[in-house]
Amino acid sequence: MQIVLAIIIGFVLLGLLWRQWRAAERNLQTQPMHLFSQVQNLFHTCNIEQGEAAGTWKLTGTYKYQTFQLKAVVDTLATRKLPSLWLLVTLPELQNVNATLDLMMRPTGPTTFSNFDFLPHTLKTPTGFPAHAVIRTDDEQLCASAEILRPHLGLFETRHGKELLVSPKGLRIVVQVAEVDRLRYGVFREANFGDTVIDPELVAQCLAILLTLNAALKP
Repeated sequence: MQIVLAIIIGFVLLGLLWRQWRAAERNLQTQPMHLFSQVQNLFHTCNIEQGEAAGTWKLTGTYKYQTFQLKAVVDTLATRKLPSLWLLVTLPELQNVNATLDLMMRPTGPTTFSNFDFLPHTLKTPTGFPAHAVIRTDDEQLCASAEILRPHLGLFETRHGKELLVSPKGLRIVVQVAEVDRLRYGVFREANFGDTVIDPELVAQCLAILLTLNAALKP
């Protein structure tokens, strides 16, 4: 009797696990469309798909005749912090600069979305920049002046702005889209962002900054 009961319980558990797996699969397939549902109309054309790595989703689209990439990345690496959902807004166009210039807000540990930690030189933060901004480069002599970032600091004085990158390969802004619920994460240790959608006004602001920077860096 006990063996039969154990077999029944085993089948029940397997059934529950299968249902959870199927729910996770459905969530993985629909989450990118849901995340980007409010920003699609900003672009003349766009394509949404799962990113190359687990926990990433991306949109590639055309805005004002420029091709942009939006990538959503779940970051669970930071210790003593709640997991965050970051949005990387990238203009992948070659720039007229010879070195990387990277402004990061409150860099407290490794990230899943940036090479900031590997840049060897920390520059003096100019007067008037946000108090928790740190600027790094891979070449102090060849990098652009940090002053080129000054007109765009408003975004980084809010909780959203995290990183502004100028590199020979392109331009990027990283903003925080969401943070997991503290109570749920404390109980289930699950980086679940529920019904989060990306704010189109925040994306439009990022696109405008990148287009302005791109124009300013033209020879």
